[in-house]
Amino acid sequence: MAIWAAAGILFACAAWLMLDVAVRGAAGLDWRFLVDEPARAGRAGGI
Repeated sequence: MAIWAAAGILFACAAWLMLDVAVRGAAGLDWRFLVDEPARAGRAGGI
């Protein structure tokens, strides 16, 4: 059973990464703004 859970997690991570690359490529987005903007606003860390 654990092997199926591990396979599912790996598949979900791979799908997330492919979707992330596709969205960033299509929209020209960079998710770094989620970290950089709060840091520039004076908050420590961001996400």
